[in-house]
Amino acid sequence: TQDTMADTSKKNAIYQLLHKTELDNVVKKADKITCLRDNDPVEAAVKALSTNKILSAPVVDKNKNVIGVVDMLDIVSHIISVAPDDQAIESDKLASLEISGRAMALEQVSTIINASGRDPYVPVFSHNPLTQAVELFSKGIHRIPLVDKDMKVTHTLSQSDINRFLADKVNRGNCKAIGDLSAEKLGLGQQPVKSVKKTDTVLLALRTINKEKVSAVAVVDDDGKLVGNFSATDLKGLFKEEFPSLCLTVEEYLTKYSPQSLSPICALRSTSLSDLVQEFVSSKVHRLWVLGDNNTPDGIISLTDIMGVVVQFHLTDATTQK
Repeated sequence: TQDTMADTSKKNAIYQLLHKTELDNVVKKADKITCLRDNDPVEAAVKALSTNKILSAPVVDKNKNVIGVVDMLDIVSHIISVAPDDQAIESDKLASLEISGRAMALEQVSTIINASGRDPYVPVFSHNPLTQAVELFSKGIHRIPLVDKDMKVTHTLSQSDINRFLADKVNRGNCKAIGDLSAEKLGLGQQPVKSVKKTDTVLLALRTINKEKVSAVAVVDDDGKLVGNFSATDLKGLFKEEFPSLCLTVEEYLTKYSPQSLSPICALRSTSLSDLVQEFVSSKVHRLWVLGDNNTPDGIISLTDIMGVVVQFHLTDATTQK
């Protein structure tokens, strides 16, 4: 990463702008960092994340030293590990789910740190340039703890913070040359979409997220048309007393706990980078769906993809394409 960041003259104008800006200048200043104690039950972690409307939190030991971070993807991995298999659900649904709910209530937060293997604890000094965070975000890390010189966590930086910083800059000055390029020209929205049917159970959706190592799946109807999206963020209603919700269909669950997820936000491959960045800010989402024929989900553009463009894209890549 040091080598990549060293010669910013070879990078695009957006990267160069970020390299001149310190991380501390773009993070949302929270009054108090929400921390989880290492001996808190997992259920308490779900409640804390949900109540504070955050997707991750540092975990501290009895001496208040940070030992890691737990996010909703870790909780998904844990739920999958304690949830009953399909046979157990069929034979005695409520009993098996109650046992699983107790397992979720009794397990300590410290045991599920980075259970998903996808958001390791990577602290970064708050006075470092934004490009250090963008490099990490482009590899799929979603949130980064910022630390002071004493290694105490001061803030948590997210991909959304970087995107929000770019919103009023990507269509101006030297940045405009890349900001005007389409998603297609930038190579965005090309990867295949993972999906579940709206009649599938929540448990199946979670297993799909876990198995495919994605943050969200498209929700489709019987004709394969996009009707929603389901992500780890939608778990905010899943406390122990609601554990039977795993047996609801995805559509039933989203209707009850996260109705906004039944109105997925879409983009075109012709949409410019500037407009994509603006859409992420105004919609407050982490992904945009690209539709194919008959409204079937044909691609996805995530904030991770936007970070990747900033890090990797060179204007020559576009100008050499006909």
